[in-house]
Amino acid sequence: MKNNVTITIEGRIKSGKSRVAYIVKEILKVHGFDVEFNPLPDFSNEMDFNRAMRTNLDEACEAISEQTKIVVLEKQKKNILGDD
Repeated sequence: MKNNVTITIEGRIKSGKSRVAYIVKEILKVHGFDVEFNPLPDFSNEMDFNRAMRTNLDEACEAISEQTKIVVLEKQKKNILGDD
């Protein structure tokens, strides 16, 4: 059985969450990770999400990077089976 790692991206409305999620998802897939993706209800499926996020990606990333600080926080869950 594979381990699960959950990446949560949170922020205010229009802060760039979806673009950052798209970038993280694509980088992980390129490197061979098995990625399960659940976009916000704004998109009917992952294909619609991808299409929207690819549009003007460079310009959007530039605008986001000028206005947004990204904080990466690593947390470890306790093993509920007690065999850490």
